[in-house]
Amino acid sequence: MLGYVLPAAAQDVPASFKGTGTLIVNNWGGPTVEKMHKAWYGDFTGATGIALSATSIPDVSKLKIMTQVNNVEWDVVDFEGNQMLMATKNNLLEPIDYDLLFSLVPKDQLDPAMLSKYGVGSTAFSTVIAWNKEVFPKGGPKDWVEFFDTQKFPGRRALYANPKPALEIALMASGKKAGELYPMNIDEAFKALDAIGPKVNLWVEKTSQWDVLIQNKEVDLMGASLARTMAQIAAGEPYAVTFNQSIVEQSFWTIPKGAPNAKEAQKLVAWMMRKEGAKKALELLPYYGMTNVAVYKEAHARTHLQAARLAAECQEHPQDRCPVVARQRAGRAHALARLVEQAVTGRPRNSESLCIPPTLSRGSSNDTWNFQTAIPWRRGRGRTCDGLGNTPHVCAGKSGIGHAQRAR
Repeated sequence: MLGYVLPAAAQDVPASFKGTGTLIVNNWGGPTVEKMHKAWYGDFTGATGIALSATSIPDVSKLKIMTQVNNVEWDVVDFEGNQMLMATKNNLLEPIDYDLLFSLVPKDQLDPAMLSKYGVGSTAFSTVIAWNKEVFPKGGPKDWVEFFDTQKFPGRRALYANPKPALEIALMASGKKAGELYPMNIDEAFKALDAIGPKVNLWVEKTSQWDVLIQNKEVDLMGASLARTMAQIAAGEPYAVTFNQSIVEQSFWTIPKGAPNAKEAQKLVAWMMRKEGAKKALELLPYYGMTNVAVYKEAHARTHLQAARLAAECQEHPQDRCPVVARQRAGRAHALARLVEQAVTGRPRNSESLCIPPTLSRGSSNDTWNFQTAIPWRRGRGRTCDGLGNTPHVCAGKSGIGHAQRAR
């Protein structure tokens, strides 16, 4: 059973959230998943009486088979945006009970772009450029063009073997800017992919491979999961990243149609939208993007106050009473305050980042295509970063600090 006590008192939970049984939650695993559990679940079991158990990995095809044989094993699934759309098209998901959710979490705390009929935003996640500092002690590539410059940066390269974000990466490597990618001309994108393909030494099929590749120093340059890369850097591995031209996507909490505990699953999805959980998630994993945006306003005020206090401490005392470490802490606090302010106000950073929609336009055709299953989607169904269309977008937007948050 999973659980972590947060300050919220169990007696504050509405009676409608009490229940029994065990929920099976399917998410992505990896070194960050236990932190995710601690942050999102909180004292859910103690407050509601509903136990939790985790499994992985979210798979639309497997869910479809489960549904066909009438044996759905999962109660809650953390689907990526495009997976949620695929599952929705195949009638595999239950609608979210927003009356229940808003009885626990004020509606105005949540990013409305993350609230869809069949899913609620879990986290924004990112792909970033990463490199081995021992191989490139003077710094790594600043963008995807340099990433594939084998003369300037010789070495072994790895990319995620998925059309998203490989096609976006290929187009940016050809010189296109993030704002020029959509609607995407698929023929042009595959031509760009053909150009970079010979320079990729390893196509990563499972995100768990990033940890092993870093630990074994098997590659020198990666278009890698931010969360997994940061976890390895924290463990002492000599890697660095740039957030420039990072690629942001969005995952959604969903409930499979036919889930054995669908009623209790609605309670967990609502619970995971609480401000307390989002706050804990940012403390544990600051490179995530949260759906509960109220937490950013609190973080904004708190980090500015911390920075001001540390700066005042150094100004009021002589140099020998303001050690280097205190000055460094003040600098970090100011930097964090600036990042949080950018998240709250939506002002862009000095680096270019890309939010990718769940579907891709196919040139001048009237269809858009999801390449994981080659299912056609009518144009206009994909929501892009400027808010167009009528399906939930997969952008971090104001929900993401630094616009670089791949949580896989």
